[in-house]
Amino acid sequence: MRLRTKLTLIIAVASVVPTVAATLVGRDLVRRRSQAEFKRLLTDGEAEVRARLEQLRQEVEGAAKRLADPEDQLIGPILIAQARGGIDDALYRRLVHTTPRVMQERGLEVLAVMGAGGEILASGHYPGRMGDHDPMHKDRAHKVLDKDAVLLSQRLMLGNKATTRLTVQAWRLVRSPLGVKVVVIAGLGLGPSLAQRLRLRGGTVVRITGAKGEVLAGPARWSRFRAYPQRRIKLTDAEGRAAATITLAVPDDTLRTTLSAINLTAGALAGSGLVLALLLGVLTARRITRPLQEVAEGAARVAAGDLDVRLRVRGKDEMGQLMAAFNQRV
Repeated sequence: MRLRTKLTLIIAVASVVPTVAATLVGRDLVRRRSQAEFKRLLTDGEAEVRARLEQLRQEVEGAAKRLADPEDQLIGPILIAQARGGIDDALYRRLVHTTPRVMQERGLEVLAVMGAGGEILASGHYPGRMGDHDPMHKDRAHKVLDKDAVLLSQRLMLGNKATTRLTVQAWRLVRSPLGVKVVVIAGLGLGPSLAQRLRLRGGTVVRITGAKGEVLAGPARWSRFRAYPQRRIKLTDAEGRAAATITLAVPDDTLRTTLSAINLTAGALAGSGLVLALLLGVLTARRITRPLQEVAEGAARVAAGDLDVRLRVRGKDEMGQLMAAFNQRV
């Protein structure tokens, strides 16, 4: 490879390397800062989810505590009826209408009163179950009665359709002065009730799914969010089994756009810089190598016996000194 070509390439590379290095450093700095911000948003989002979930639990526990009063307008008549031998038809018809209304007034999505034998004495979320004996309710009572609110799957009647929802429930035992015992069950749905309370920043998207992957709240289609930075919060039920997963995703479209803009800008700068460097490199290399070529040609003529060779000295730099020394030597 000729010296002129080598000098041209060296100048071109020297002009492009700083642009490429600055681009890589800039991209890495932007990416690191963005990832730190995403991590902070996800951490804050997780704290918000846990705080709102705790708020949901406290509300359910508070509602159950207020209902677990022998003098409550809903519970009182039930206790009296149970002490007299059971709920008659008149009270039954009244409970069918009043229990759903009381449930709505208390801001609940689940409200039921269960007898000591597991029979459903009143139900606001599923009025048609009144009078049924549910062994599952009796089994649950041993695990959750008078304990902190827990996650439980609950069959609800929404309009004319029965569906199963994951709920936060609190079970409280009520004792009347006459010795009668009933269990009050109060609850709220985990999905929409929790999602509506969340105040997430940075455009954070939340999705709540059940143990089988069914969507309880949030976008039904998650494909466009899969590439976003995410964090998953696992929730368990009263028996310690997986009950739900809350997924937080922070959109990183701005970061992707910024990195693309950096790449385009750096490419344009590197391309234009390379063209300019090649032009300057050719001119600079020519200016340096042309005198060297003249010296080489003069040396060849001297070697051939022509002692009248004289080189035209250009300037007083090293190249000019070389040409003057050549002339003096000849």
